[in-house]
Amino acid sequence: LTPDGTALTAVPLPTTEKVVRLVTMRDSLYILCASGRLYATTDLHTFAVTNANAIAGSAATTVVVSPEHGPVIGSVSSGIAYRPSQSYVSQCYPPGPIYNGTADLMYAPSTDQLYVTNGTYGFGMFRPEGEQWSDQVPGQNGVPQTNFGKVLYDSVRRCAWYTGSSMGVIQIGRAHV
Repeated sequence: LTPDGTALTAVPLPTTEKVVRLVTMRDSLYILCASGRLYATTDLHTFAVTNANAIAGSAATTVVVSPEHGPVIGSVSSGIAYRPSQSYVSQCYPPGPIYNGTADLMYAPSTDQLYVTNGTYGFGMFRPEGEQWSDQVPGQNGVPQTNFGKVLYDSVRRCAWYTGSSMGVIQIGRAHV
């Protein structure tokens, strides 16, 4: 917004390509573009660029940022890539997720969990410490048959919200605070 709050101000980016995902963590803005370039900035003037496709091992589809591990990248066919120490661990799916194609990711600092959607294969949660997956497969344990697209962790209600192509939104976790 302009200083007087009456109009929007465009922020020039170092690229004109399609933006797939915007994520913030602390004082940084991360921008994942369709080409797989991941831009990071703290001042909107200086941008660091990373090849997210190379890190993930296939085309990057989404990114979230963990305060402990930095960018966590989801990909078309190589699962999840994250950085537990100085270097990235890619093709992370032990013993999960359900499917190595990632539709959406959400990291929740309050639970230290990564929430993931895997399209028609379901959704799951991943805890980086101990590399523990909790998979939810359509048609099992009351999980509806749908194409799971987006996920959002709600820290106020302490639950995750998942969208599906034929069901609207479902809630997993605690309903009320």
